[in-house]
Amino acid sequence: MSRRKSRSWKPELEAVEPRQLLSLVTNILMSNHQNQVAATRARAVAANPVLFGGATGFVPSRSSIALDQNQGAQGVNLLLSPQGEMSAHQFRRSLFQAAFVGPYTIGPGRFDSEATQVSIRGAGRTTDMLHADIQIGLIVAADPTVQNSGASAIYDRNINSNSALGLDLASPRSDVDPQGRPNRFTTVTLDANISAGAYVEGYAQGVMEIRYVPSGRRTPRGFESGTAYVKIQAQIYAPRVASIERNSDINP
Repeated sequence: MSRRKSRSWKPELEAVEPRQLLSLVTNILMSNHQNQVAATRARAVAANPVLFGGATGFVPSRSSIALDQNQGAQGVNLLLSPQGEMSAHQFRRSLFQAAFVGPYTIGPGRFDSEATQVSIRGAGRTTDMLHADIQIGLIVAADPTVQNSGASAIYDRNINSNSALGLDLASPRSDVDPQGRPNRFTTVTLDANISAGAYVEGYAQGVMEIRYVPSGRRTPRGFESGTAYVKIQAQIYAPRVASIERNSDINP
């Protein structure tokens, strides 16, 4: 005859070693961050009680704010469009130089208004970028009375800066080398549609010079190729509010 097992089970507590949960560290960090935010806001309120919650301060709108007056600078904005003589520091800061070397190709125009087009790619450096790439597109018009024109874009290989400098190019038709290649652009302006990062809302003026060294080889869609040497001397102004240049001193 088999013995019947007892089913009168009772719960028991088993001791375990004490441990600090990882979530506690996260909670402590979050608490410190919230305390810092609260302290910062308290200092801001103390400095300007009207702006932060005062009776005559900012009042949010419940209607759409997609209005012309809510986009872009209003009136005189000296940060975006400075006026007057530069300080010595600002003058030095505005000076810009760049040098690039890379392949070029010259081929037929894309439209019947174009005699030739020039494509240049290069690697180099600028005053603000230790390692940079450039792409240049140039057009020589079929009409000899139309100026040489083009555009270029300079990209910082350091993606942390998120910076690109776009330049629009123009020069008299006479600015060519003995072989008729456009080699000098005296109108160099900042292209706001291309520029990003440190060059947002900027201005530029300067000169771009190009020296061509043909390789003797032809590409399938071009009639000349080789190596181009590009040099830029310019002045650039930008408010530099769209690029974080340093932040280690304000880290929490």
